Amino acid sequence: MASGLSGKPRSVYRPAGCPLSAAPRNLPEPAKSECAKWNQDVLAWFQAHPEVSTVFVSELAGGTGAVVPSGQSKYKTEVAGYVNAWNALPPTVKHIVVIRDTPKQLDTTPDCVEKAIRKKQNAGLACAFARSKTLDRDPAVDAAAQIGPQRAQVADLTGYMCGKALCYPVVGGALVFKDKTHITLAFAETLGPYLDRRLTHLMLSWRS
Repeated sequence: MASGLSGKPRSVYRPAGCPLSAAPRNLPEPAKSECAKWNQDVLAWFQAHPEVSTVFVSELAGGTGAVVPSGQSKYKTEVAGYVNAWNALPPTVKHIVVIRDTPKQLDTTPDCVEKAIRKKQNAGLACAFARSKTLDRDPAVDAAAQIGPQRAQVADLTGYMCGKALCYPVVGGALVFKDKTHITLAFAETLGPYLDRRLTHLMLSWRS
């Protein structure tokens, strides 16, 4: 999550479904309390480590999410939770890089890919699915826009797995999805050079 680490946060265990967010999570106990404690520990760790100047975050868009106060929308609650948590980071954290969440494959995609491979078809094309239905709007991206590019910027790699209308479960011979919401290690490794290129571009802007 951070660059330039010289130690580890006191609480290294992050509960599932627990982002760096000021919004209470819609989780059963004790996970809900553990998530709140983890967030406090993370902020305290950064206060104690002023040598860390860059934080990377990547969250699950479209999940169960935050507890929504009466009269407010789920999405705006998520955005505000990220904004408030990132603004609580000490000023020694000068850059927050948001890696945009990936699309989600359909429940039918794994079987489709297996059948296409057996038939010696192009599984990426045969099993492509609509981008509009599987790429959720990412509140972390909108949170970065609210904070502004001087401190928060986005690395969006969607274009390497989706076109304008479709997303592809196989790209360059690599299976993209491990399950509904996670990409495979093999595909993640192919994205490495492109993420590095994007980060290099961002860092050049930091020096200007």
